[in-house]
Amino acid sequence: MGLKEELEEKAESCQTTEDFVELAKEVMSGVSDKDWAEQLFEDGAYWAETAGDFMALTRGAVEVFQDQDRAKEYLNQGKDYCMNLSEYIELAKAAADALGSESAKEIIAAAQSKCVKVQDFLNLSKNINDLLSDADLSKQVADQALSKCKTAEDYNGFAK
Repeated sequence: MGLKEELEEKAESCQTTEDFVELAKEVMSGVSDKDWAEQLFEDGAYWAETAGDFMALTRGAVEVFQDQDRAKEYLNQGKDYCMNLSEYIELAKAAADALGSESAKEIIAAAQSKCVKVQDFLNLSKNINDLLSDADLSKQVADQALSKCKTAEDYNGFAK
């Protein structure tokens, strides 16, 4: 059985967005069939239903097609699927990996809207520092945490 036949067989068993993205990578590297890889990506996007799916599409758009515009579209769609702060942070990591720190900053800005508790702001601030090495933005978010402090417990959490 040739490589193309093996890949066609794999295509029949794809069940998740990540499966389609991974197979598109194999198709491009193995048989260099851009049209087929495009179709696999379309199928993967059709089935995308979580922030993680859009992270896979974002990374794949850059890896498979070197298409930053498409990757940005997937990132923007992914924001709509983020259910909590940790998913926004993971999406920001995907943005940084695929498109650089400016795209990650856009996701971080959206993540701030999900921060409610002091600890949320502190976690985001730490991730900004780790992910973007942006001390100013990290401090801005930490200052927001401080402004949310109302109780001794809040101030203790902030001091840690």
